[in-house]
Amino acid sequence: PASDNITIEAGQGNKIIISDIAGKVVYSGIAETALVNIDISSLPQGMYFVTLYSNTVNKTTKLIKN
Repeated sequence: PASDNITIEAGQGNKIIISDIAGKVVYSGIAETALVNIDISSLPQGMYFVTLYSNTVNKTTKLIKN
């Protein structure tokens, strides 16, 4: 669970997308560094999905915002 910020080990140049449970994209960005800090304080409480797209693999994980 997170409330204000999350840190993702993304790898430079990889795409990060956060979507809500309905599939609406609430954040989209390209990692400029290996570690990316994302401010999620403006998102409502609930469950989200964080997807990391790289050249070799796509990985999705759950995020719970409280």
